[in-house]
Amino acid sequence: MIKLTRKILMLAGVFLVNAGFAAVDYDAGVLTIQGVQVFRDAQDSNSYYYLPQYPRVATNSAGDFEILLLKYLDASNDNNGGIFHALIEFTLPDDVRDSVANELADLRPGAELIGALPLLQADEEDPVGGFRIISATLSGTDGGGVNSNVITSGPAPLAAGTKSAVAAHLSQQDATILMESLTGATSDISVAIRGYYEAKVKGYNAVITASMDTVYEHDSIISSYQKGYTKRQLRDVVDELVQDGAINIEVYDRSEALGIESDDLAKVLDLVTDKITELMFNAETGWSRVPTPEVAVAEDQIKGRLDQGWFRRTFLGEEDVPYYTDDQFVLKRREDIRSNRFYLNLSKSTSIKLPFDSTGNLGGFYNALTEAQRERYFRVIALDRDIDMQAREVFFQVDGEIAEGFSNTFNNLAINVRQTPVEDAPIDSRQLIFDSRSITTGEATQSLNFYRLGDASDAWTNFEYQVAWNLKGRDTPIREPKNANSWVKSKDAIIALLPPLTRQNVMFDVDVADFADKDIVAVVVQVASIIDGSPMFVENLRFRAADAELSREVTLFSDPEETLAYRTIWYTRQGEVRDGFKSINGGFVFVFSPAAEWLAEQLNNG
Repeated sequence: MIKLTRKILMLAGVFLVNAGFAAVDYDAGVLTIQGVQVFRDAQDSNSYYYLPQYPRVATNSAGDFEILLLKYLDASNDNNGGIFHALIEFTLPDDVRDSVANELADLRPGAELIGALPLLQADEEDPVGGFRIISATLSGTDGGGVNSNVITSGPAPLAAGTKSAVAAHLSQQDATILMESLTGATSDISVAIRGYYEAKVKGYNAVITASMDTVYEHDSIISSYQKGYTKRQLRDVVDELVQDGAINIEVYDRSEALGIESDDLAKVLDLVTDKITELMFNAETGWSRVPTPEVAVAEDQIKGRLDQGWFRRTFLGEEDVPYYTDDQFVLKRREDIRSNRFYLNLSKSTSIKLPFDSTGNLGGFYNALTEAQRERYFRVIALDRDIDMQAREVFFQVDGEIAEGFSNTFNNLAINVRQTPVEDAPIDSRQLIFDSRSITTGEATQSLNFYRLGDASDAWTNFEYQVAWNLKGRDTPIREPKNANSWVKSKDAIIALLPPLTRQNVMFDVDVADFADKDIVAVVVQVASIIDGSPMFVENLRFRAADAELSREVTLFSDPEETLAYRTIWYTRQGEVRDGFKSINGGFVFVFSPAAEWLAEQLNNG
C-alpha cells in the first residue's frame, strides 16, 4: 500500500508541474456561439477562452481605423501611383465579446469568458504559418509572393494589443485596381494568420470499482408450555445468508498515439486488481467471510424445572418440591448487513499543440464608412492642382525583420527629415522617434506631410533625412550618413529603415548533467559583438541546473563581416571562474562545463 501511494503521488505531481500553463480541455470539445469558437480551460471548468474570428483592420486609442489608401496623380503621368498602409490585429470587438459572454452564461450557468485564447506563433517547421498578405495586386509579377515594394512587419499579431503592419508603394494601375476592389463586397486584399494553441488531452484512464454485500438473516421461534410433570416444546428456526459481489475494470488507453508513457499506470492497475480480488473473495479474512451464526436457543434460556433454593436444601432436607406450570414464548430475529465498496481512478494527460488558421478580407470596409471617413482613409490627390495647398505624405517604416531583438541592442531610433533646402526659402526640418515598444508591438510606421507651398517646380517632392540608431550603453549613435553634416537625399513615398548591421539568430544549449559533480551552481553566458567598430556586450544568459529551459535563442546584431563571441562565467560554491572569449560560428552554441581539474586550478590561482 505504501508503494501504491507513492506511485499515485508521483503521477499527481506531473499535473502540478504543468498547472501554471494556460491550456484548453481538448476532450470538452468546442462551443460555437454567434460564430465565435469558445474553449473550456483545462484546469477550471467554469473558465472559457474565445478565439477571434478573423484578422481585422486595427483601431487606435481614439477609435479611428489605422488604414490608408492614397492615390496620387499628376498631369504628365510621370509620377502617378499610390500608397497603401494598414495595421492588422487579431481581436474580437468588445460588443461581440460581451454578447458571447452573456450567451455562454445562459448555456453554462456559472461559466465565465475570461479572455482570448492564449496563442503561439507558427514555428520554423511550418513554412506557410504566421502572418501573410494574399493579394494579386500586391504580389510579384510571377504571382509567387509579395513584391519588393511591399513591407510587412514581424510575426502574426497573436498577443493582446499587438499589431502587424503592411505597407505598399503602388503603381498607378495597381492603385486604381486596389481602390476599386475595396469598394466591393470582396476586395483584393486578404490577411491570413496561422498559429497554435495548447490543449490538454486525456491519454490514459483506468477505473476500478469493487463492491460486495453480505446479508445474514436469522429467525428463531420457541414455544414452551409446562404443567405438572409434562413438557412440550416447539422450535422453528430459519437461517438465510445472501452474498453478492462484483468487480469492474474500465481502461481507456490512447497513450501510444499521443506518445506518452503509461507503463507505471498499467503496473499499478494490475497490482490493485490482484489485491482487490483476493480481498473480496477470501472466505476467512476477506469481505466474503460468513458472520458468526446466531444460536437458536441459548443455555438456560428456558427453565425446565424449578430448582430448590439454598435455604430449603440446607434446613428442610429432601422434601419433594412440586412442579410449577411455566408457559414461555421466545421470538428472535437478527439481520446482519455488511457492505464493502472500493473505487480507484488512474489517469494521465498530456499537452498537444493544435494549429488554427484564420483569414480576413478587407471587402465591404469602404461601404461601411461614412462619407467623411472615406475621405480620411481613401484619398485621391492631384499633384498638378493647387500648388499652394498640395501636400505629399511620406512614410518611414522600420523593417519588421529587426523587431525581434531590437530592445536588446538599441534604445531607440531617431530620424531628422527636411525638405531639400531651396534658396531664400525657410528650412522645414522635423524629427521622428521610434522606441522599442512601438517597434515590438507592430507600430513601426510613421509619416510626415510635405507641402508644395507655391513651388512651381517638382523640387518640393525632394527631401533629405538622417538616421541615428541609439545603442544601449553608448553615448554615440550609429549615424547614416556617418558624417553628422551629411544627408540622404530621396523623393520616395516610403523609406524602409534597416540598421547597417548584420542580424543573426543564435541558439545556446547548456549541458548541466555534471554540475552537481563539479559543485557548479550556475553559469552565465556573456555574448559580445562588434557594433560600429567597438565591442559591446549584447546578452547575458544565466543557466542553472534546476532551470526547466536550458536552451535559449537570441537575436544578435553586429557589424558586417564581424564575428560574434561569447564567454562563460562559472559560479561554484567555492567561487567564480571566468573563461576566455570564443568565436560563434553558426547558429548553435553548445556549452559544456570545464574539467574539474581546471576549475580547481583557477580557483586556487584566484
